[in-house]
Amino acid sequence: MVRIVGAACLSHSPFWDRSFAVEGPGADFVSGVAAIRDRIARVAPDVVVVFGPDHFRGFFYDAFPPFCVGIGAVTAVGDYDCPRGPLPVRPTMARALYDGIAQRGFDPAYSVAMSVDHGIVQPYAVLAPALNIPMIPIMIGVNGKPRPGFRRCHAFGRAVGAALRAMPGDATVMLLASGGLSHWVPSAALDDPTLSDERRDYLINGRPRMNAYSAERDVSVRARRATTNGRVNVAWDEQVLSLLTAGNIDPILSWSEDAIEDQAGNGAHEIGAWLALAAAWDGKLDRIAYEPVARWATGMGCVAAFEDRAKS
Repeated sequence: MVRIVGAACLSHSPFWDRSFAVEGPGADFVSGVAAIRDRIARVAPDVVVVFGPDHFRGFFYDAFPPFCVGIGAVTAVGDYDCPRGPLPVRPTMARALYDGIAQRGFDPAYSVAMSVDHGIVQPYAVLAPALNIPMIPIMIGVNGKPRPGFRRCHAFGRAVGAALRAMPGDATVMLLASGGLSHWVPSAALDDPTLSDERRDYLINGRPRMNAYSAERDVSVRARRATTNGRVNVAWDEQVLSLLTAGNIDPILSWSEDAIEDQAGNGAHEIGAWLALAAAWDGKLDRIAYEPVARWATGMGCVAAFEDRAKS
């Protein structure tokens, strides 16, 4: 039977270049991430299942699923100084996971050639820097609209966890989730009247010009890394972390989409990935670190937990 040996959720940000040589705001967060990385190295999982969003690099409104499981080749687009190119996979196990999820009442999309951006790659790359642990990516479409709500993300994660544990074999699995906490990002809602025609067209038809768009965004972000002063809602972030680590998920599941955006920004929907992981892990999660990092335009937090047993 497959064993889930650990779980970790962490924020991502295009303004963080994955460096651990950070001084000032962000230093406590990356110290926490380093501690998680070291623990993962000790546990040495056979596979990493990564819940994370897409930022219109691999998925567009021509077909934007609420959930998509990568069951074949996975390629990192390399945005925001993340690794670029093919990533290691275990397609047979990924397909079995997909089948197990389907048997539990969900019919997610699947991809045999998934492109993944920093929303999935950044946490994988910082926690498995050798890029040598096979991954199964699960894209959660919270940056699209309509999007799966928090309650649906949580229920989906429960199906993922049950499907993993029911699989034959002795593989060990690490769960990762990426996104949040509070942050405000450019709108990707097609019903937003302020959306430019150019932006609207890209969100729908941008697949052929994704590389050029992504390169432009990379240049823009690098130019602003020294001057960014993004908005963060510390009280909201602290509430999420407190409820999550207490195992008191129900209040979060009841939050409305409008309330989330009003209090924590449109980027805060990304904690749907955290809620999916919490359900898949189905155990205690410990707070590791949190900082409001305005220069990264995000509330940067991480939580984690591990089985007591680790490979020698």
